[in-house]
Amino acid sequence: MLREVDLALDPVEEAQALESAADERYETRAALGEGGMGEVLLCHDRRMGRDVAMKVVHRSRADGADLRARFLREARVQGRLEHPAIVPVYDLAQDASGRTFFTMKRVRGETLEVVIARLAAGQQGAQAQYTQHKLLAAYARVCLAIDFAHARGVVHRDLKPANVMLGDFGEVYVLDWGVAKVGPGDETDDDDEPAPDESGERPIACSGDARTAAGVVLGTPAYMPPEQLRGQRVDARTDVYALGAILYEMLTLSSFHDRRTGTPMGLDDAEAEANIPPELDAIWRKATEASPAARYASARELHDAVEGYLSGDRDLSARRALVQTHLEAARALRAVRPKTLATRSRALAEVGRAIALDPNDVEALRILVELLSEPPEVAPREVVEQLEHADAQSRAVGLKKAILLYALPALMFLLPGAYVMHVKSAGYVALCLAAFFLASAAAALSYRFPKITRHVPWVTVASSIAIACASVLCGVYVFLPTLVVGNTICHAVTGRRQHRPMIIGLGVLAMLVPVTLELMGVGPNSHAFVDGALVLRSSIFDLREESTPIFLLLANIGMLVFSVRYVGHYRNALAHAELRHLSQLWQLRQLVPERARAATSEPPRAA
Repeated sequence: MLREVDLALDPVEEAQALESAADERYETRAALGEGGMGEVLLCHDRRMGRDVAMKVVHRSRADGADLRARFLREARVQGRLEHPAIVPVYDLAQDASGRTFFTMKRVRGETLEVVIARLAAGQQGAQAQYTQHKLLAAYARVCLAIDFAHARGVVHRDLKPANVMLGDFGEVYVLDWGVAKVGPGDETDDDDEPAPDESGERPIACSGDARTAAGVVLGTPAYMPPEQLRGQRVDARTDVYALGAILYEMLTLSSFHDRRTGTPMGLDDAEAEANIPPELDAIWRKATEASPAARYASARELHDAVEGYLSGDRDLSARRALVQTHLEAARALRAVRPKTLATRSRALAEVGRAIALDPNDVEALRILVELLSEPPEVAPREVVEQLEHADAQSRAVGLKKAILLYALPALMFLLPGAYVMHVKSAGYVALCLAAFFLASAAAALSYRFPKITRHVPWVTVASSIAIACASVLCGVYVFLPTLVVGNTICHAVTGRRQHRPMIIGLGVLAMLVPVTLELMGVGPNSHAFVDGALVLRSSIFDLREESTPIFLLLANIGMLVFSVRYVGHYRNALAHAELRHLSQLWQLRQLVPERARAATSEPPRAA
């Protein structure tokens, strides 16, 4: 048991102990940090040939007797606590200017405060470097170090993430023992003569004792238990409370101070707290109970609880109860009407937490499969954007094909037709060729500048005009309907949904305009009724008996093949997407044990 008498020096002893000034021994190289009492310097110990950390009293406060006494007390407390997780003190002396200093091992690494900040910011590599298991293992060693101090009558009183250092090679250190309480007594430590201990020795105050005056609170309020904030008696359970607050911040990566003061938690903080394993959730809650009697009685008990979790111990009944809580929340969210993306997302999150607690829970897996199998009533914005991107790519492929498909028929049918059959009107031939080349040019421009078709399907407009001009080939009742139907279907399949009424209207106009013009007597008449027979006339060619049937047959076959291949390409894409969807459903159903698969919805079977 460490006692105040072990730390005390009378003025003569103190002068003798500190008379060996060490300016020649230590070479100052850099500043490492600064605190309320002093600053920490990186120094080189010439005698030992090693780097050390030197803590020295601030120059501005070097003459303060109380501060100097507290500084000496910190050095002796830390020096007497010989534990691997407590930085060892090497030397205690004065420099040439009379400032008191002590040297200690130089530790390398990051404070837990910095580690938590890196993890919270999602810094690259932080998650791999500091896994939850590693942090909990380090935390358990901190608990043992604090229990070691408690066993020697020392209460730290200022535990926080900034005072825990994680070394580069697995070391863990508890820093800053400047406000530690030593031996029996209340927070004021104002008993002039504490009662003798078991050995009969009466602790005495050290020279210029700087123990806290009545009503003054030492430490960091964010991590203080209620009794410490009120200036009441503190003991080992005071440090247990601070350790519980540190555990909370490690698990949630959010501020414990905000939680205890009632600051509304953001969605991320609430989700992080909900995702804490139930065993660890119970541990930090018990450690931070407002009543000291309700907390763990010692840091050792807190260590054992965390170590039990790391060893694989699980409170199965608590886990089952928590699983049911999450599943009930998921069912309630599924029953909400109307279903929104927010409620669906929350339901999936609740099921995910249930599965994280019990990966083999049949009901949780069944609900997960059902949720993933049922498409949302309103598509998420991200899905809509992906679908629009896929549609744009599909339209681009169609436009590339259309550039050739509108130019080739003109070359393959009009020019051969002009060669096989006598041309009546070169002007009409030129008109048809120009119209189809215009449609091809519209496809090329739409492919190069896709934004121009956002509001008007210009390719459909141009192709409908070209097809209407083709009525001069064989009239409005023979070849024209085939062209109109094929063209309209292809554009309806590949075009934007909002353009479909316009596409249908353009197809109808491609039929009506040539018929109307003939009925009005504008342009050549392509048909006549003679003795009960329908006689067709071509304004471009002489319809010869030996060549006309072959021309019409080839033209219709070409249109048939073109339409089927064009639409078939999109039907294949649809079938592929459906296959992927059903395959994903099948894989999801494999998550559920076979005996429970009947409860999930089966994909539709082919008739």
